[in-house]
Amino acid sequence: MWRLHGDPNIWSDPCEFKPERFLTPNHKDVDVKGADYKLIPFGAGRRSCPRIRLALQMLPLVLATLLQSFEMSPPDGAPVDMTAMVGMTNMKASPLEVLVSLRF
Repeated sequence: MWRLHGDPNIWSDPCEFKPERFLTPNHKDVDVKGADYKLIPFGAGRRSCPRIRLALQMLPLVLATLLQSFEMSPPDGAPVDMTAMVGMTNMKASPLEVLVSLRF
């Protein structure tokens, strides 16, 4: 498996960490549940993550519970600055600061 992932005839710079090579427009409909072998460097078939189905079901539930149970607001009441920073991933230019209070 390592030889397939590190083949320079298939991947440009195979030893570099470049997850954006899988984010091209022709990969937008890739199935992340392990049935699509375009994501084989991340594991597929019998070698894929055994709990990906649980994670895909639990993530919306945990996020909904968090948003339902807590009130989140900026500390000074100003709108949240959503400007992005240029880089390998989409990061905010300024950190997100919120006050979290229990909602009753």
